Amino acid sequence: MSHKTILYMIILGLLVTLIYSYLSNHEASLVVETASAEPAMISKSSSQTSVSNFQQHRLTQSETAQDSSDIQSKGDLTLVGVANVEGPLATDSLSSENSAVENVKGETVILEKKWVFNKHKDCEQCPTMVTLPAGHFLMGSNEGEENEKPPHQVQVESFYISETEVTFNQWEACYNEGGCSYLPDDNGWGRDVRPVINVSWQDAKEYTQWLRKKTGIRYRLPSEAEWEYAARAGSAKKYTTGDEITCEQARYGTFSGDCDGTHMTLPVGSYSANDFYLYDMHGNVWEWVEDCYHSDYYGAPKKGTVWKGSEDCRRVLRGGSWFVNADNLRSAYRLYNAPSVRIYSLGFRVARN
Repeated sequence: MSHKTILYMIILGLLVTLIYSYLSNHEASLVVETASAEPAMISKSSSQTSVSNFQQHRLTQSETAQDSSDIQSKGDLTLVGVANVEGPLATDSLSSENSAVENVKGETVILEKKWVFNKHKDCEQCPTMVTLPAGHFLMGSNEGEENEKPPHQVQVESFYISETEVTFNQWEACYNEGGCSYLPDDNGWGRDVRPVINVSWQDAKEYTQWLRKKTGIRYRLPSEAEWEYAARAGSAKKYTTGDEITCEQARYGTFSGDCDGTHMTLPVGSYSANDFYLYDMHGNVWEWVEDCYHSDYYGAPKKGTVWKGSEDCRRVLRGGSWFVNADNLRSAYRLYNAPSVRIYSLGFRVARN
């Protein structure tokens, strides 16, 4: 073989090597660029590793999210939460059991967020308060009375609400300290931990003012939207118990004859709490809220705030009582009365920011 032929073969071998190297590198970069467009942890060491990591990462996220019914997309982060919990949460109320992964940008992806329903009292005689998460819900109903329409989305900020209706014991603490000027009658049913009755909206406001002065905290009546949010406790049904409620689940039905016919309230907490750990949101006594009554929801606030009116407006009552039938206990049902009225089926619970 001549020197010329050998030189040609060497040159041809070098060209083949260069072409193969170029094609291999170009193919690898194409695979990496394609995979990197997805939100995954991409390794650039080899095309095969990149695709494998991408598939494994997506599979892990998918399997983790399968157990959640509420997935919210926020930019590059995917939040898998519980009961539409939103907004800033108190640091002492957020569960430490959150799971997380990182996306390609190194940002944390929260896969689970749990709300802890803390309960506490601001003073010895004060009602026990439960902190509720911020969230949104559909307020009102198309299946009820005209004043429940139209149903509308409402966003509610986190707030505290009393675990039960205010009791006679709690009211008497206010009366004994001079904060409440009126001592209501119990109709011979008993006092202690039964809900205070025969109190007007004006009386309830006097009680919240006493709590403010005693604790330095802005106690108040709940807004109507806050009340319904608390009553529903994440449910879109007629009641927190579903589309039906029984005499084993709430105190009602004396007038209608649905239940035992006993003409009186029961001690607070006689039935199971709802999913927000609140008692007697259905039945026992009607509960005053802060809002003025409006005959429908056109123009209603969308942020869960109080719907105001004239100074002498009629005030809203919610929840039903021992006296009425089950329909009046629905979460969306609305009643109203003059702010000075005192009746044996009227009581209240308190809230604060």
